[in-house]
This record gives sequence, structure tokens and C-alpha cells, in this order.
Amino acid sequence: MNISRIVRKSGFPALALGSLLSVATPSTAQEIDAEIGDIETEKPETPDLSRPVQPENQIVWVRRTMRDYPAEAIRQNLAGRVAFELTIDANGNVTDCDVVGSSGHRILDRAACRSMSRYARFQPALDENGNPVSATWGTSIVYGR
Repeated sequence: MNISRIVRKSGFPALALGSLLSVATPSTAQEIDAEIGDIETEKPETPDLSRPVQPENQIVWVRRTMRDYPAEAIRQNLAGRVAFELTIDANGNVTDCDVVGSSGHRILDRAACRSMSRYARFQPALDENGNPVSATWGTSIVYGR
């Protein structure tokens, strides 16, 4: 059977068949591979699952903290704002408290950290893959007269 007859019977000119066959030649295939190799394949974007530390039932532990106003501070009529930063572990527990703005009264500063370590509860921060990680969270407490 003659290739030109098959082509003519199918309605395609012989030139078209010859052009299609020439695409598979080794030199052309190498050129195509070289060009394709230069194209960067795009990786599908993975969603960023990160999030910061999130307080849980904050109003509950704020009330408990205010009830723990140190008796000595009440007797001495002490008041002030304590700013602090808590370190929260991957389980959501407070592992450290650093006073970053003192009330001016050591007893109030200590009470703030003691109460936060005892009562504060958090959902831990998550990294970009959604894994729990340690992080920090800061706020302040105002002890009034």
C-alpha cells in the first residue's frame, strides 16, 4: 500500500503528512525538549493555614484576674496598668510572662503574671501548614482603686 494513496483517500494532501512526520525527527525533538526545559512548571499554591494565638473565654479569665486583686495592694491603695507579653506553647498553655510596662508597683506586676499564667487559655498559633506552634500574645491589665 502506498502512503500517498492513503493520504489522498483520507482527503489530506501528502505534504501535510510529511510535515507531521517531520515533527518526530530527533533534531526537532531535541530542540523542543530544550525549549520545554526552560519553562518553569508552576506549583499549585498551597493555602496558608497560619493564624495567631487566639484567647479562649477571655472574659472568664479577666474576671478571675480582677478577683485576685492582691489584698496587700488594696490595703496600700495601689493602682496601675501592667502591660505584659505571654509566651504560649503549642498546646495553648502560658509558659512565660514578661512585664513590658510596669504599673510602678511590683506587687501588681507579679499579680498580673501570676493570674495570667493560672487562668488564661488559648488556642495555639498555627504555622503556614496548620501545625500548632509557640507564639507570644500581649495585653495589659488595669488595677483600679
